[in-house]
Amino acid sequence: MSDKITLFTISDMPLVASGVASQTKYMIEGLLKTGKYKVISLGGAIKHDQYNPVRLNEYGEDWTIFPIDGYGNPDVVRQFLDYEKINAFFFMTDPRFFRVVV
Repeated sequence: MSDKITLFTISDMPLVASGVASQTKYMIEGLLKTGKYKVISLGGAIKHDQYNPVRLNEYGEDWTIFPIDGYGNPDVVRQFLDYEKINAFFFMTDPRFFRVVV
């Protein structure tokens, strides 16, 4: 059993070249370099070529990215929350798409 803090993220696919993806990746890498965190990411896109979980050699089992269409749905999020021991949640998207309700 790990003493690491488990962070669950939902954002653009952190391995692509978008502003949201880049900022999310920088934040995650900074946390992982402390050695205190494990990260599970839902990497959103309109459509992926592959849907296999992705791990980067540099971080091993400490960072797993699950490609997902859009940002997923409530059932997908519930599955991760039920299966994993999540300590913190981080969601990031482009604020251009925020809907303002007045």
